[in-house]
Amino acid sequence: MENSQSKHLSESLEDYLEAILNIIDQNGVAWPRDIAKALKVSNASVTGALRALGERQLINYAPYAFVTLTTEGENYAREIVGRHEKIRAFLCDFLDVDPQLADETACKMEHILAPEIVQRFVRLAAFMKTSPCEGKAWLKPDFRSCADCKQCGGCGNEKQKTEAD
Repeated sequence: MENSQSKHLSESLEDYLEAILNIIDQNGVAWPRDIAKALKVSNASVTGALRALGERQLINYAPYAFVTLTTEGENYAREIVGRHEKIRAFLCDFLDVDPQLADETACKMEHILAPEIVQRFVRLAAFMKTSPCEGKAWLKPDFRSCADCKQCGGCGNEKQKTEAD
């Protein structure tokens, strides 16, 4: 199977794949009218996108019929959804972004961030979950970093700060 990078899909076509997957997960199949409604686009736009995805063998499509994903299309769509969910979670959980804004922002970021960068967000989130700083205290304007903290035992800065004093 080719990876998603080798398909060179536009952001728009990736959005179509993501919408198709979500509709199929909910309804079993995706009808073009459901895709148009989900993406708030015209039926003609959906037809053009479905043809393009069909030519790339990411979907099974015939006019006036429902749409299904090929195995490659489903894998690609799940990769997009996974990036979206990871970015959204990071924005909500660690940057305290409003969920709706986080969702809209993740939708834009999922298309431009390399998988390696998304994975670093995931690793940073895992690290932050184990940080001695509880909750989202570090987002407050008066928060002092670990380098300034005499109470932080997790990173060894307490010892360094004490020795420096």
